Amino acid sequence: MRGEVPRVTKKHRDDAKEELETFLNVFALAWGLQAPPCGDALEQATPEIAEKLVKILARNPRWLMKVREGGILADILSLCMTLRPVVMTAWGHYSAPRGGDEAGGVPFNPDQFPPYQP
Repeated sequence: MRGEVPRVTKKHRDDAKEELETFLNVFALAWGLQAPPCGDALEQATPEIAEKLVKILARNPRWLMKVREGGILADILSLCMTLRPVVMTAWGHYSAPRGGDEAGGVPFNPDQFPPYQP
């Protein structure tokens, strides 16, 4: 048995929302150092994002309490930092403009990756 399910109160939701807003603002600050428009956009959207996340998390009181206590946010931040190089590499590969150097992009070579033939 997992024990008694905690009862979610308005204070619990408010605490969790504040914790999420803090996390998102730190993330927005870090993102803003790399890409200021993106960091600014996240910072402006933070209150609404946090509110909607709390609404989702409140469906499972244990999740909400984990966020409220701050334990899960450090784990999420650690995961994000671990995934960052992978995401940045994929983003650079798949979102690079095509059309050659004159377009400021990567020259497109359809023969670079031929079909697999066993």
